[in-house]
Parts: sequence; structure tokens; C-alpha cells
Amino acid sequence: MHELSLATDIVQAACVRLAAQGGHEKDLLASLPGRSGGMVAKRLVVRVGELSGVNAESLSFCLQAACGGTPLEAAEIDVTTVRPALLCPACGEVACAGRFDTVCPRCGRTISGVAGGRELDVELECDGPDVEGAEGDREDKCLEG
Repeated sequence: MHELSLATDIVQAACVRLAAQGGHEKDLLASLPGRSGGMVAKRLVVRVGELSGVNAESLSFCLQAACGGTPLEAAEIDVTTVRPALLCPACGEVACAGRFDTVCPRCGRTISGVAGGRELDVELECDGPDVEGAEGDREDKCLEG
């Protein structure tokens, strides 16, 4: 069950990031409860590609457990699956498809390239003093909720 290892690494990295945004990047204890420099984790978003080899449901469960007792304990956890995005070498179409689809929906030729679906992306949304770099909502046609 490598999802547990991934979850603990994600939580640890998010706690370090939270501490750094709160001005405690050199404090090794910053990832402990109550030591996040005034920053509050609101939401942890993880995008899991279907071709990544990670089970999104297991990762979600493991993240819930790994966040306990950390500054991320009260944060909303959102694990989203990303379908494979295939690239047609003939016409350049990028098509979101099932795992075994190999025909381009535009030109009908065989698709051999993978343009997405292998990712494991993590985003931490937090609130606190002087939060910079907040990103707006991003739409992606290959996302599944």
C-alpha cells in the first residue's frame, strides 16, 4: 500500500510549505500542531492521473489519516482523478479518453502518445497573514470528481 507512504510525504511537504508561508521555514518544529506561523490550511487538493499507478480512493483515505494531529487536520481534502489525455501524432488532437482508447476522435488514426494522466499534483490552499500567489479556479476537461 504505497498510498500511505505518498500520503505521509504529501502531508509533510504541505506542513513545511504552510510553515514557510507563515515565516517559520527554518523552524524544524513548524509542522507540529500549533506551529504554522498563523497560517491555516483550508484545502488540500490532489490530482491523481489514472495512469500514475496511484489508487485515488486509497490515497484519499490515507490522507485523511495522515492529516490527523497536523496543521492540516481541519483542512478539506479533495482528491480528483485525471483521465488519460492522448496525443494524436497525425493531427495534434489531445483527447481525453478511457485507458484503452487508441483511436483519434478527430482523424480516426491510431494515437500513440500520452499527453496527460500520469500526474500526481498537489495544491495547498491556505489563509493567513500576507498570503500571496493565490490561484483562481482552473477548469480541465479531463478532470473527474
